[in-house]
Amino acid sequence: MIARLVFTGFRRERARLAVAILGVAAATGLMVWSLGLTVTAMRQGERRARHMTRPFTCWVSTGGLEFSRGRRGAGGAPATGRGVAPAALDPALVAAVSGLPGVESALACRVVRATLDYRPGGRVMQGPPLVANITQARAEGCPYEGIRLTGAWPDPDDPEPVAAVCSALFAPRRLAPPPIGSPLVLVTPAGTLTVRIAAIIDLPATVPGFPTLFASAGAMRLLAGADAVPAPPNLLLCQTRDAGAIEAIRAEVTRFAAGEPGAAGSVGDRAAIAKQLAGDALMNFKRQAPLLLTLAVLTALCMLVNALTIGIEQRLRVLALLRTAGMTAGQVARLVAFEGLL
Repeated sequence: MIARLVFTGFRRERARLAVAILGVAAATGLMVWSLGLTVTAMRQGERRARHMTRPFTCWVSTGGLEFSRGRRGAGGAPATGRGVAPAALDPALVAAVSGLPGVESALACRVVRATLDYRPGGRVMQGPPLVANITQARAEGCPYEGIRLTGAWPDPDDPEPVAAVCSALFAPRRLAPPPIGSPLVLVTPAGTLTVRIAAIIDLPATVPGFPTLFASAGAMRLLAGADAVPAPPNLLLCQTRDAGAIEAIRAEVTRFAAGEPGAAGSVGDRAAIAKQLAGDALMNFKRQAPLLLTLAVLTALCMLVNALTIGIEQRLRVLALLRTAGMTAGQVARLVAFEGLL
């Protein structure tokens, strides 16, 4: 009888201990899983940056850090204002960068920012407005690679206001793009401009400041008012062979900045975007880590305290039965010490 009581209690203790260990393991697994997601997101930063920028590996703009890193002013609007374009790049700089040996191709374009008056389902959206980066469409088609185009690419010389719209334009609010053929209202300092959507570019994300709306000459003429079309470029998208070409572009921009800072612009590259995406993932984990760690510790403590409390109560009953069955106090002490070693 004594042996049966001892082995029965021992099995119960092992079961409770196993449950407590499983609870601690589950809490630890939560932390490891979150850390694994963060590491995966950081490793995917380079691939995401490539999808957002291809085929371009480097760009020169007059938008400064707000342009390349997507910083925004009050109310969610771009820091450079809405409905306006940054200052133009120096034509000599554009020619110099385009002629560098390591630059395979360079696309100079004029980007104008305008706010969308988009009301899905007829309701007015709350919060920061959607901002479009508008440039004139090229006859060669969409400059981005690896995208799916739905509809017909707008004719660059079309006098009617038509445009091709990137799905990334609506991604910040998780909205689906309007159907092809529907009107899209743009709000500018000169008033409102309505363009007809001729094509949808399936590009879920792009670098802040990159063109997201490619318009016809008719739309650009209405957008610019009395200004001549085409206007001087303020963005130069470059496709380079290697990192050495990017450094050569930086050196060229630095040389021009010494003489005319306003028209020299700043240089951004794909590697910086990938680093920023990885840093964002790490920052998100750092924000979540205290909460996850607190939950893990509390879960482990609750499991251990619960197992120990129940175990002590039941063990006292077993020890009392062993004493009633004839075990001495010394034998009970040796039994508890032996179980502790196990």
